[in-house]
Amino acid sequence: MVAGKARSPRYISDTITLEKYGATAVLDEENQPIGIEIGGWTITTSSSSIGNEGQMEALTSKLEQVIEGTARRRISHPEIVFVDAFVSVKCDRRKKHSEVSSSLSEIIFSAQDALLEWASCHNHLPTTSTTESATEEQSTTLTSDYKGVSIIKTVDAKLWEERKAREHRQHQKKNDDDDDDADNSCGLLDEYSTEFNYDWTYSTPYTGTVIIETGESSSSSTLPMWEEMDRSGLDLVILSDQTQPILYFDDVHLYEDDMHDNGYVSLRCKIRVMPTCFFILLSLFVRVDSVLIRVKEVRFFFKFSPVVGDVCVDEKEGEGENGGSNTTSSSNVGSLHHIYRDVTWREISWDKLAAKGLPTHIGSWRIEDDAHGDPIQQQQRIQRIIRAIPEVELPMDINR
Repeated sequence: MVAGKARSPRYISDTITLEKYGATAVLDEENQPIGIEIGGWTITTSSSSIGNEGQMEALTSKLEQVIEGTARRRISHPEIVFVDAFVSVKCDRRKKHSEVSSSLSEIIFSAQDALLEWASCHNHLPTTSTTESATEEQSTTLTSDYKGVSIIKTVDAKLWEERKAREHRQHQKKNDDDDDDADNSCGLLDEYSTEFNYDWTYSTPYTGTVIIETGESSSSSTLPMWEEMDRSGLDLVILSDQTQPILYFDDVHLYEDDMHDNGYVSLRCKIRVMPTCFFILLSLFVRVDSVLIRVKEVRFFFKFSPVVGDVCVDEKEGEGENGGSNTTSSSNVGSLHHIYRDVTWREISWDKLAAKGLPTHIGSWRIEDDAHGDPIQQQQRIQRIIRAIPEVELPMDINR
């Protein structure tokens, strides 16, 4: 587990290099770099401390408001949430060489937005009590899986349910002697049965928050107007061009949890800015020990236009290689070029790892241990085995 403030490998190039490519550093109040401006884009990041008691209580209240009205449902936030951490890419038409048209547009990645979308999915999942009392019409709208959010049970959970069943039988037997006490006890037991009936893997379907401002009006949404494409718009030639310097890089942790020693989940966002483009990777990793491995990745790519004098020159957009299960582009953000987005979900049950030639030892999947030994080698090893996990089809109701 990470203690205190999240590790931040933030890197920004020197002033001379930034100036060479028309970029400038963005500084905070303490004159420390927190991002860069390039091509009309302001790109900033923050790796915050773990939320304090007041911040976590406020977050819990917001999550509960999202599921208000859901019968007998309690949810909880992850153990570690970096509440003020974020990644933001914002384009401003008022800046020189801006590549946007008539609007100010921003894409933000934050823990709170990710968890709010995760919490809202529970409105479509049944609790024990709603399953028992639901009408036929309600049963058709409540599913066991919504946008990839579902209730996963471990071996410990199954044992706990067996214990509840035994206790329930004991209460029923006691009912013959004391009806009132039995009713109270059974009611309390029913409350316990739904108290933890939520997705404790925090498998959010979050793909980022888009804010679009036109004139005096503004709107924010997790569902921009993305147009589906036949192939990926990610330009792997540009992304793998080692002759281009990295002007800015950061790896921002948003939240993590050890699932009460039953596994590990983390949501993090990496961003890389080069003179030719920026690239964002939002990655959710879930390991439920001896149950499954799940990886949800969202990639964003934007290619800057070359600048000749004071004019942005629009080049014909190259075709990238297919790099995701679902590739979309948005003309709402950026004008001369599209922002391309790839969404890829991978998942495999533990009992199928060996058949795919993947390691079955839990230690091989402990990405939380990347601080030990050589972190680069650890990440490369993890990425190799993650790429071998089969892709799964995206649900129809996922944000496209």
